Amino acid sequence: MNWVVLTGSYPPDQGGIADYTFVLVKRLAQLGSRVWVFTGPGDPSGPHPEIDGVTVKRLPAHFTPAALLALESQIAALPQPREILVQYVPQAFGPRANSRFYGLPLWLCAWLNWRKPGKVTVMLHETVVTAAPGSGLNQRILHHVTRSMLRQLAQAADRIFLSTAAWLPEVSPLARRGTPIATLPVPSNVAESYDAAEADAIHGPPGLLLGHFGTFREPQASLLRQLIPYLVTENRRMLLIGSGAAAFLTDLLTTHPALASQITATDSLPADAVAAHIGACDLMIQPYPDGVTSRRGTLMAAIALAKPAVSNDGEATESLWRNSGAIAMVERFDPALYATMVDQLVTPGKLDALGRAGYDFYRQHCSLDHTVSALRS
Repeated sequence: MNWVVLTGSYPPDQGGIADYTFVLVKRLAQLGSRVWVFTGPGDPSGPHPEIDGVTVKRLPAHFTPAALLALESQIAALPQPREILVQYVPQAFGPRANSRFYGLPLWLCAWLNWRKPGKVTVMLHETVVTAAPGSGLNQRILHHVTRSMLRQLAQAADRIFLSTAAWLPEVSPLARRGTPIATLPVPSNVAESYDAAEADAIHGPPGLLLGHFGTFREPQASLLRQLIPYLVTENRRMLLIGSGAAAFLTDLLTTHPALASQITATDSLPADAVAAHIGACDLMIQPYPDGVTSRRGTLMAAIALAKPAVSNDGEATESLWRNSGAIAMVERFDPALYATMVDQLVTPGKLDALGRAGYDFYRQHCSLDHTVSALRS
């Protein structure tokens, strides 16, 4: 099979979509597919990864009308059979330096629907920009524009995958009758193994090492500010992993200076180093404002490495997670409930058993192999 992957970002660009697309096309190529990745101008700095079987083409002006016409002719010249795979996020297919509206893929969605450049599979990482009651005019306009784009995209799609089942009622009425729609969890974007000796060195002295992997942006940052003082004690340290972790820790210590000796932080790390740091932790603490869903790549990174994890239920939590036993889940975000759960887990055998259960669940439902199998089926 020949794959044409359209994405708003690709390494050396930073971000979850870039990482997701990279590991996906690498695995497709390893399994014998030929892959062409079309993306925007991107970040000129940093290494541009090369993968046998994967050709990366940078459009000169993002997904503008002129760029799309040129793209259409390039796709037409590629060998058959081929399938177009769209890694969709609103506001991800153009620059947003000056306006939240500038990055919207209006022309891309219309082009896919009107021009029909080939068989189209859409992976929805996000659907629309929401407008809460009382939102300003710009936010309301943004919501309606992104919903219109979603309708165009759904009409163009021959298959649709959702990163969470919660979007099925929203997306299903917009698609053509009979279009297959399925949930496809986001796999871990970091390495799925690590060097045990390196992890032991990162762990340091005896005692429970808690970990958190994320981007340390709001609203997660606010949850962590409330949570960490409940969890970090004289015998319990914490390792913060991910882009923004060091700056977050500096800010946290302005209000909790007594925790300075108990918390360390990394910043952006290569995938192998991220895996080693997660591997060093005894228990991962992964709070989310709306609960656990299949699109939480930071949680996937933990259970893919057989690390026990604690998170919280919420309005977006899927029943698959509530009934899985893959993670320890408190009934809502509450620092006291998290502290109680950690106390309950720190008994002989419980952490290891939880880590194994999470790993088995990941391999069955969420792994990269599961993703590729669904795409190739």
